[in-house]
This record gives sequence, structure tokens and C-alpha cells, in this order.
Amino acid sequence: MNSKCSLSIRKKQSAASKGRDINTEFTYYKDPGDGSPPPLSYVGRPETYKRPVETQTHVVHDIRGEEDVYTLDTKGFQIYKHVCQETAFVDEEQIKRQYYPEIEDILKSASTSTNPTKPAPSASPAHLPAEAEHLLKGRYQIINVWRPIKTIRKDPLGVADATCVPDKDLLAVEIIYPDRVGRLLPWIWSDS
Repeated sequence: MNSKCSLSIRKKQSAASKGRDINTEFTYYKDPGDGSPPPLSYVGRPETYKRPVETQTHVVHDIRGEEDVYTLDTKGFQIYKHVCQETAFVDEEQIKRQYYPEIEDILKSASTSTNPTKPAPSASPAHLPAEAEHLLKGRYQIINVWRPIKTIRKDPLGVADATCVPDKDLLAVEIIYPDRVGRLLPWIWSDS
């Protein structure tokens, strides 16, 4: 994260969140610098997941009390408070019948898109084969909806302001599934 982004967030801090920022280490993919692509990852073969890494320390800002500053359109993520009717998350049919429509309503109210939204694992040929060809002809946005199913005691969700992550700092890495090829985007450390 560059200092410009870090400072802009710090200036907006409310009195309620002061003192809850923390310094922590982030792990980045360490580019070997020779232009070679990163090694492929194969699902089911954990030995292929290891890559050279480097760590850098950054401030993580607590945004409680100023959630309304962060929107999909301006920062690439948004905090949306919603009491979910589905609480068990064990019956797949119940999830599709009750939870998916709830998420669809949330996405419609939170998004500025004029197109209807559809909850789905991913807008890719592997997940939406009937719609993928049409979707890939135009522009679309994948929105990940995350909610805790139980109380989070460690490893909370962290998100980055999209304006602070230059495209050049993301490296496409292929992950090989038995029936398709996917992509991950690990960060590369840079001064930006």
C-alpha cells in the first residue's frame, strides 16, 4: 500500500476507530526478476502451492464508524449490514431458495449496475456454462459477498482499497484443475 492511500484513509479516521489500527506483516509473491512466469499450481497437489515470498509491514486501518466512505464504485468494496434469514447454512436447497434471493436483493440495492444480478460462485465458463459466452462478450463485475457464519475469533477478513493496488502489482498465476484452468492474482511487493 502506498503512503498516499494510507494517509487518505488515516485522515478520514473517526474518533471511534482511533487506536484500533495495527501494524502487521503482509506476504507478497517474490518475483525472481528474470521474467519467468511463476510456477503453476495444481489442485490436489499442495507441494505446487509454494512460491518464493517476501514480507512487508503495513498499517491496517480499522474503518468501523466510517463504513459509508467505502463503496463499490470508489474503493472496490463496501460494508453492507444485513440480518440474514438463513443461519444454518447446511441445506443446499434451502440456501438456494432463501439465501440466494436475499443476496440478489442486497446486490441490487448496493450496486449501481442497471443489469440484474445473480448470485453465483463465479462468472466463468466453469461455473456458468450456459451464460459464460454471453457474459464474456461484454463487461461484467464479479462481486464477492462475505459474511461470518459464526463469531470470528482470529483471521478476520481484510480488504484493500482498490485505488491503492496498481494492476502492475498483481501477477496472474494459473491454477490447474482437472477440468479447467483458473487464475489467482497474488500481489508483488513494490514501492507503489
